Amino acid sequence: MWIGKIRRMLAGAAAALLCTLALAPCASAAPARRTVRVGLSDTDIVTLSEGVNRTVAFQKDYMQAVAQYAGWDCIFVPASWQNCLEMVRDGRIDVLMDVTKSPEREQIYDFSSESMGTEMCYMFGRADTSLRYDDVAGFNGITVGYEDGSSIVEIFREYGRNKGFTFKTKAYHSGGDMFRGLDAGEVDAVVQTNFYDTPSGHVI
Repeated sequence: MWIGKIRRMLAGAAAALLCTLALAPCASAAPARRTVRVGLSDTDIVTLSEGVNRTVAFQKDYMQAVAQYAGWDCIFVPASWQNCLEMVRDGRIDVLMDVTKSPEREQIYDFSSESMGTEMCYMFGRADTSLRYDDVAGFNGITVGYEDGSSIVEIFREYGRNKGFTFKTKAYHSGGDMFRGLDAGEVDAVVQTNFYDTPSGHVI
């Protein structure tokens, strides 16, 4: 059952080093290889079924291709999404992908000039949910789970203001924790990006 979808553009990998290294002037001698630290959300490395997370696999392949082109060596640094945002802000990692551009974030981060794709934001419920797509009256007063550090909940909040409903929120450490909370009845629905591998049994 489809109960919500919001489109927005994804601004791509954010980090000053991603841009500045590519623009470094050429020297007469071959430059030394650079090591680039890439943030990955550690708690979503595997799916809830313990299978390989296709999103993480794609991000690794994407960065390995960039590294091969630029002559870098990549080190993948696992951390929660909130910690990844803090580490790229503080310079403890160099690159973070799947970062949505916003005026607030543009004051902190350097975004790549080209986007890496288009992000779609979904609202998920349990298989037995009574919520229905565009039933905004039914959305009023529900509790919505989201991943800590994600901007998606603010997009949904704006949608609620436009449609005339309000909701409560509950933050989770990771996408996996969020879906487990949904299954346990801690929240009525969750909002998440299409870049996350949705656990089986959840409907859109």
